[in-house]
Amino acid sequence: MNYIKNLIKSLIPILVIYILNYLVIIILSLIYTLLFNNNLDIFINNYLPYLLIPYFVLIILFIKHKYKYPNNKTNISKYYLSLSLGISLSVFLNMIIFLIIKDIPTPTTNLITSIISSAIIGPIFEEYIFRYYLLNKIKTFNNNTISILIGTTIFAIVHTSITNIIFAFILGLFLNLIYHKYKNINLSIVLHTGANLIAIFLKEYNFLILILSFLNLLIYSLIFLKNKNQISLHL
Repeated sequence: MNYIKNLIKSLIPILVIYILNYLVIIILSLIYTLLFNNNLDIFINNYLPYLLIPYFVLIILFIKHKYKYPNNKTNISKYYLSLSLGISLSVFLNMIIFLIIKDIPTPTTNLITSIISSAIIGPIFEEYIFRYYLLNKIKTFNNNTISILIGTTIFAIVHTSITNIIFAFILGLFLNLIYHKYKNINLSIVLHTGANLIAIFLKEYNFLILILSFLNLLIYSLIFLKNKNQISLHL
C-alpha cells in the first residue's frame, strides 16, 4: 500500500505539469481564435511553441529550485559520445519506422520552429521532468532496475501514438541509463537533443544508413558501457 502511495505521489507533479501545459495551450489557442479568427493549425504549428517557452522555463526553474539533486561534472568527450549515441539511435529507429510504415505524414511545422521546439526546448523540459525529477524520486523507494523501467515507461506513455511510444521507450531507456550512470542532466539533454534534431531531417528509408547507424549505435553503446564506472543495476 505504501509503495502505491509513494508511486502516485511521485507521478502527481508530472500530471499537474502536463495538465497545466494543456490548459495553457487551450487558453492561448482560444485567445488567438477570438482575436484573429484565423487558421488554428498555423498558430499551433508555427507560433504556439514560442509562446510556451516562458512556461517551460518556469517549470524547469521550479524543479531545479525545489529538488536539489547532484549534477556531477564530466569531461567533454562524454558530451561528444552522448550526442553521437543520440544521433545513431534516432537514425536507426527512424529507419526501422520508415521500413515498416510506408506513408508517414509530412510535418507542417516550419524548420526553425521544429528545431527550437523539438530539439532544444522539448529535450531540456523533458529531461528535467523525467530524469532529474522522476528518476531520482522513484529511486528513493525502488531498486535501480525497477526505477529505470518505471521512468522509461512513464516517459513513453506521454508520447501518445503507438509509434511515438515505442520510439520514446527505447530512447527513454538509453536516457535513463546514461543519467543513472553519470548523474549529469546535461549529458542526457545532449543525447535527447541529438536524437530529436536528426529526426527532423530524416525523410525516407535507406538500407545503407540503417546498417551504418546500427554499427555506430553498437560502438557508442559499448564505449559507454565499457567505462570503468559501469552501470549498476542490482536487484
